[in-house]
Amino acid sequence: MMSKKKKFYEEPSFLQQCPERRLEWEMRDEQLVTLIIPKFKSKYTVKWLVPMLAKPNFKVKLDAYGSFVWLQCDGQTTIESIVHQMHERYNDSVESMRERVGSFVAKLSQDGFLNLSKELQLNS
Repeated sequence: MMSKKKKFYEEPSFLQQCPERRLEWEMRDEQLVTLIIPKFKSKYTVKWLVPMLAKPNFKVKLDAYGSFVWLQCDGQTTIESIVHQMHERYNDSVESMRERVGSFVAKLSQDGFLNLSKELQLNS
């Protein structure tokens, strides 16, 4: 019998990390978030080209799920805690929420919009 390989979002080491926002954002409704993503990151481009642009940033509108996750990424809440909050709020299975939140957080981290840090040590 073959054992099922765990996906990255099922690993305890991933779920115990605390994502922290690294990007400007704004609220567009009461609970929806818009991410403000700079078009250029090179310091020379930012210095010489960006001042000439009418819109130096992209704006990405998150849906209700994405906005909820983004607002929980405070550097102190673990991914597992966010999964359980999503489960309670949207009444979907924990496994489904774990996959959805895990994939979303991993993508944001890969793009540099979130920092992933180990769970805070409460006894230190």
